[in-house]
Amino acid sequence: MNKLERQLHEDRQLRNSARDLLRKEWDHARREMSPPALSAKVAGAVGAKTEALKEGALAFTENHWRKAAAASVALLAGTGVWLARKPILSGVRKLGGRIVAGDLDKGEELERDPLTAPTAKDANDD
Repeated sequence: MNKLERQLHEDRQLRNSARDLLRKEWDHARREMSPPALSAKVAGAVGAKTEALKEGALAFTENHWRKAAAASVALLAGTGVWLARKPILSGVRKLGGRIVAGDLDKGEELERDPLTAPTAKDANDD
């Protein structure tokens, strides 16, 4: 083999090695970018961030548990008042009507709405 043939042979081996390396890298990249691999990466990242958020929330709660408990009670109380707002307003209207009419001791309820109907005082003002 002369020098030129030897150089050609070495160049072909180098080319074939580079092609094999490129194919391996290409196959590796395709495996890493496949939908299952990407979903596993995203799930891992989301899981890690969720874990960090949980740890932060637990640390905050441990440091400020009284405030967290008070906020929870206030939230529950607010929700309860919101859900019971119609019966509460109805009771306040009835109570307000008895107070305006002076019938609180008798326990009688008025037939009119005390918030919208004129009172005896309003009639005397005219």
